[in-house]
Amino acid sequence: MGPHTPDGDADGGMAPARLAREGGPSAPVWRDDLAPALRRALMGVVAYSATILPGHRLRSYQAGPARAIAESVERGLGRQFAVVFSRQAGKDELLAQLLAFLLTRYQRRGGCAVLAAPTFRPQAALSRDRLLDRLGTPLTASRTRVRDGYAVQVGRASARFLSAPPGANARGQTADLLLVANEAQDIRPEVWDAVFDPMAASTNATTVFLGTVWSRDTLLARQLRHLEELERRDGMRRVWRVPWERVARDLPAYGDRVRARVEQLGADHPFVLTEYCLRELDGEGGLFPPHRLAQLQGITHVGIAPSQVGATRCCWTWRGRRKRGPGRRRSTMTRGATAPR
Repeated sequence: MGPHTPDGDADGGMAPARLAREGGPSAPVWRDDLAPALRRALMGVVAYSATILPGHRLRSYQAGPARAIAESVERGLGRQFAVVFSRQAGKDELLAQLLAFLLTRYQRRGGCAVLAAPTFRPQAALSRDRLLDRLGTPLTASRTRVRDGYAVQVGRASARFLSAPPGANARGQTADLLLVANEAQDIRPEVWDAVFDPMAASTNATTVFLGTVWSRDTLLARQLRHLEELERRDGMRRVWRVPWERVARDLPAYGDRVRARVEQLGADHPFVLTEYCLRELDGEGGLFPPHRLAQLQGITHVGIAPSQVGATRCCWTWRGRRKRGPGRRRSTMTRGATAPR
């Protein structure tokens, strides 16, 4: 039995009869004629979704990354993955069902998944609550507990939801099933490297980065570049990018909504480029592409006294000139300006 193989039958699945016995006196009793269906459900995350959570069944574009991540966990491969879906396309649903499947599979043997989000409320708490909802089935409801507000436990297996703000001090946790950076574009790389990545060091746990593209200097962008380079070397898929057009094939109403937003905002709007088309705001696809940069006459820092250095962020102005009739008009734009504190 491999290091990440859950207790169960020779095929890796838990015996449904044992699950029924261990559910406790208040747990629903699974009839013998349901055992084959339960066995199939626990053989893989996609089958689990279809059988146990039919109302939230994983869509075709969610199934690929879910299978790959679950396989890496179960075989102890220690792979890294990046999953980037267009806005509201179901990455958090994928994560919740993957966790529900793993906690169900490993409830006897035990194991821990650690999930980091930029904030506990609302981000990590929302992920925790979605997982609890997906575990509220007759198969696991009676064995599911919440500990200390941040850990969801099924039997001996748990998922811990932590925040990763600047200055995070979550050391001491160990991820032996799965390590996740959710909304990774908003987690600082230095925080991840110092605090969270070491949680998988002793176990070589599978690691997943999820989020939305923004710029090249984010944690998510860094991992995307790294994993795509590995893909080019060995041909093994590690990155899933799912833009809005792909989602619209499964959800036509989604496509109608996005097309309306594109019509309203314009195809080159930063929100459309990043949230729906999954393009970073740098270079040709950036907020300031070359043709617009050519129009800039200079970028100057707002005057800051030496004592205020470090107390002001993103304080710079853009000044350009544009002819209007016989005179000229000066315009000023400030990006993310914050008054000195």
